Amino acid sequence: MKKFAYSITAIILICAMCFALAACHKKTDDKAPEDEIDKPIAAEGISLNWQEALMAKGTALTLAHTLSPDGATGTAAYTSSDTAVAQVNDSGLVSAIGSGVATITVKIDDDHYAECRIIVGDIVVKAPDRPEGSDTNGGTDVTEPGGENGATTGEGNTTGDGSTTGDGSTTGGNDTIGDGTTTGDGEPIGTGDADTGDGNTTGDGNTTGDGNTTGDGNTSGNDSAIVDGGAVGEGTGSDNNGNGANNATDTDGMGGDRQAPGGSAQPTDGEDQTATPADNLRRTVLGNEGTTLFDNVAAAIAAATDGNVIVIDAGIYAEDVVINKNLSLTGVNNPKVQAITVEAGKAAVLSNLSVVLADYPDAGQAAVHVKSNASLEMLNCVVTTTATGELTGGYGVLVEKQSKKVKIASNSIGNFRYGVYICPTDQSVAVHDNKFSNMAVGVGLDVRQENAETNYPTLGRIADNEYNEVTNHTQFLHYGENYDGDFDFADNEQENASEGNSNTGGSGLLE
Repeated sequence: MKKFAYSITAIILICAMCFALAACHKKTDDKAPEDEIDKPIAAEGISLNWQEALMAKGTALTLAHTLSPDGATGTAAYTSSDTAVAQVNDSGLVSAIGSGVATITVKIDDDHYAECRIIVGDIVVKAPDRPEGSDTNGGTDVTEPGGENGATTGEGNTTGDGSTTGDGSTTGGNDTIGDGTTTGDGEPIGTGDADTGDGNTTGDGNTTGDGNTTGDGNTSGNDSAIVDGGAVGEGTGSDNNGNGANNATDTDGMGGDRQAPGGSAQPTDGEDQTATPADNLRRTVLGNEGTTLFDNVAAAIAAATDGNVIVIDAGIYAEDVVINKNLSLTGVNNPKVQAITVEAGKAAVLSNLSVVLADYPDAGQAAVHVKSNASLEMLNCVVTTTATGELTGGYGVLVEKQSKKVKIASNSIGNFRYGVYICPTDQSVAVHDNKFSNMAVGVGLDVRQENAETNYPTLGRIADNEYNEVTNHTQFLHYGENYDGDFDFADNEQENASEGNSNTGGSGLLE
């Protein structure tokens, strides 16, 4: 009996051991390989908290990147496309150095990167009373004049967040950031005493894209305005369509292919204005309230000094802007003002702005009025009026006598009786690649010297402009039946050759 009991016990023990061995074997089979446990999650995308920032020189902004999917790892490297404009360290701290446009790129490899566009000026203007939560351009979508050929400025197409393909960048829109050009004869548009003709270069400036949309401008506790606008524009193409990184060719000899400001400037002691945006806040405006950040253009001009660049954020500014210093005013997404006057003897560079009048200007008045002995460079602007009815008088752009330098290029001007009229001067004039629409006369030029039966030796060209519903494309006022000077008024010659209605006689201002 005892033997039988021992046998039963042995059998039970053997069965228990078999079950235990089977269980251990199953656990070993279910266990993941050691190399799979420690394998990191590869990043499939990267994005930034900001896609665009307007910054006054001396301010700083911290960019933060996020990898996807959750838990992904990777080493990200930050770089700046132009360290003379904006510098960035390994932690994403961006320092605004000099006026211009730069792109900050963060990447983990060639296929995974994100970008933030940085626009820097000496002074920044943010639109007042931007609607809360708005992701539009604040009402600045001014339609270019000219009916069916008109295009809308200030639109913004939404791009991605820079993940996988890095398409969260902005490449279009042709923002011109800068403060001066050099003329073909080596004389720059001046920052000095324009009355004496010894103007110094106001700067150099570069062109880049915009096409961004803006939104709600609030002021945070650290004096930085946070602008709501998750959508940023994109686009590539030719300069005349408002896209491209530089004005690549300039045959008028008044400055082209301008580069961003150079030099070896170092970051200043600007406050690190780190912001934590909500999901739809992808833009920010940074400056110090009352010194480098304002909510109206007049206050910014009052605080500026000769040679400053004022960057104006998209929005509607109910102001008649008076420029009484040598300044550059450049807009982001064509902010709208009511009128611009450049005072006598001053030098102004205007780019990417909309000047929109509610009524036709009176005879002798203009939406953009450049007084005697002043100089003007105007690029990529819209000049128009919302008035309807008969074109009763006034000018889109009026340049009074003895201007120092004039360059008006790649603008849309329309719905005035006269588009551009330039009074007598012995300096360079360039008017090209503009669109003139719905007016009696497109471009008028007077080269007759006062108190003498002779013409000024005016140099430059008026050429390659587009005329849509314009009765007389050109008016050329000079002494003599035939002009024998060196000015290239190609548009006038073409119109005459095609038996157009160009007027080559007359006197004084057009009325």
